[in-house]
Formats: sequence, C-alpha cells, structure tokens
Amino acid sequence: MQASPLNDPDIVAGMFRNLPIKKFGKHLKINRLWYNCCKAELWKRHEKTDEAYDKAVEKREKAGDALGQSYEREGIGNHELHELKWKEYHKACKEKIEARIEHGMVRQALEQCGFY
Repeated sequence: MQASPLNDPDIVAGMFRNLPIKKFGKHLKINRLWYNCCKAELWKRHEKTDEAYDKAVEKREKAGDALGQSYEREGIGNHELHELKWKEYHKACKEKIEARIEHGMVRQALEQCGFY
C-alpha cells in the first residue's frame, strides 16, 4: 500500500491555505472526515509543541538558576564550573528558541487553515 501525501500534515496545511474556502461557502465540497482529521492532527501537534515549549522554558530557568548559584557559591574562581554551567544555559536557551519556532509554525498553520 502506498503512503498518501494527505497523511503529511504539512502538505494538508498547504492545501488548506490555498483553498478559497470563504469564497465558496457552503458550496465547497470537502470530505468532512478528511477535514476533521486534518484539524485534529494540527491540534494534536499544537498541544505537543505547546508542551515542548513549556518544558524548554522550565529547563532554561533551571539552567539559569544553576548558573547563578554556581557564581554565588564559588565566586569567580572556578572558571571550569562556570563554563560548564554557561554552556548548559546557552544550550537551554537555544532549545527554547527552537521550541518557540516550532510552536509558532503549528499555530500559524492552524490560523491559516481557519482552525484557530
């Protein structure tokens, strides 16, 4: 059995984005099951990316706290420890940015499809 391109939510979102749904109104014939599946899949992705973003924010806050505490305990003397904590904090910041971008893309797809 061949995989259908309609199983890819990115393709589906692109198709919905280009359909002039508002101009056709009730006369547009779309398979409602397919429409509802697309909507459900995008909302599921939205929930996952929202959760991933919240976790990334929490991780960044913990890394920032750990960095601050290492300076409070050790002062500026333990350069290697501070460098390690700084790298962890920087990595957490990067993960937060990536999670935010992913969340924004899914939200944009929901808005463009008229689901949000």
